[in-house]
Amino acid sequence: MAGLKEFNAVDDSPYNILIVDDNQSNLFTLHSLLKRVKNIHVIEADSGEKALKIVIEQPVDLILMDVQMPEMDGFETAKHLKMTSRTREIPIVFITAVFKAEEFIKHGYEVGAIDYLTKPIDDNLLISRLSLYTNIIGRKRAEESLLHAHQMLEKRVRERTRELTIAYNQLKEVDKLKSTFLSTMSNELHNPLNAIIGFASMLRRGMEGELTDTQLDRVTRIEAAGQQLLELITEVFEISMLESGSVKAKAETFSMIEVINEAVAKVKPDAERKGIRVCVKKNGDTSIRSDREWLIKCLLNYLSNAVKYSTGGTITVCASEDGENIQVDVMDEGIGIKKEDQERVFLAFERLDTPLSAVAGGTGLGLYLTRLIIHNLLKGEHALESTSGKGSRFSFTIPKTS
Repeated sequence: MAGLKEFNAVDDSPYNILIVDDNQSNLFTLHSLLKRVKNIHVIEADSGEKALKIVIEQPVDLILMDVQMPEMDGFETAKHLKMTSRTREIPIVFITAVFKAEEFIKHGYEVGAIDYLTKPIDDNLLISRLSLYTNIIGRKRAEESLLHAHQMLEKRVRERTRELTIAYNQLKEVDKLKSTFLSTMSNELHNPLNAIIGFASMLRRGMEGELTDTQLDRVTRIEAAGQQLLELITEVFEISMLESGSVKAKAETFSMIEVINEAVAKVKPDAERKGIRVCVKKNGDTSIRSDREWLIKCLLNYLSNAVKYSTGGTITVCASEDGENIQVDVMDEGIGIKKEDQERVFLAFERLDTPLSAVAGGTGLGLYLTRLIIHNLLKGEHALESTSGKGSRFSFTIPKTS
């Protein structure tokens, strides 16, 4: 993932150890000993002044410094180091040939030293102490790196939250504009379409027997096309309202069987023309308190699809009580749906690629709209079981009391 390197808490860069001694022989000896410790980079200074210049120019993790030096001794050099925030935290280990505990306590710790070594230096003791200090420095590096990572992450989270908040507010504004646009356009389109459909219907009925077959066919086509366009506009508007949450369910008490019979009555003529038998069954008390209008729309979508994609057989609609819920199943003996297509049919503008699709028509919005009604409005669940060539069972389960 991009950016993870910024949060890597492992810092394996060498430890910069500054050795300060006015005696070149001592510098050489110390340098040689320090080479035996892994991951060490040694920097040399033969005076306090040069040591101060080095720590200003480059990072230093630990200073091994001789106490007795001409011009500026170790104590004075340490005092200067403690005067600035950049250098005051560098640990100092003094090296002295003449050690007096009282003097070191009085001056060494006072100027910020953490330890001392006496000359001649014990090789093993030096290496042991140095390993200890580098381990401590390593842990401090890790803590600082983790702190930095945490701060960077917090900063990124704040920035991302701010960006998402802006994006969310923009989406809400766009969604509001879309809903307003669709609402306005729906009203503006409904009126002329209703006029076209109405006048075409009046023309067909009022001039029955006077129109030629060609004229009658054209008027009928105008009426049918207008009705299809009106249904599409209505579906798009309803989907927009359901997606935005601007529509609320109206609670009224009724029998689910009554609603089913009402929906069946509307599709029965088309079913009978195709030789399809429609039957209704119930199991238990099907009284419910919900939104009747939206339920009829769901049932019509299920039933219309069952009729469209069947060439005969029986369509069975069953309402059954299950504790606090009612389940409605619409079962047909039609062409069925392949397993890989069963999720897709509930998406917007998706239609099955079958020989019946071209004849059946439709926009591919019906099942998507039904899913929105069941989930977003009626707080229920939908399901589909189907076997290609053997039929389908579309169902939904909703609470008995909304």
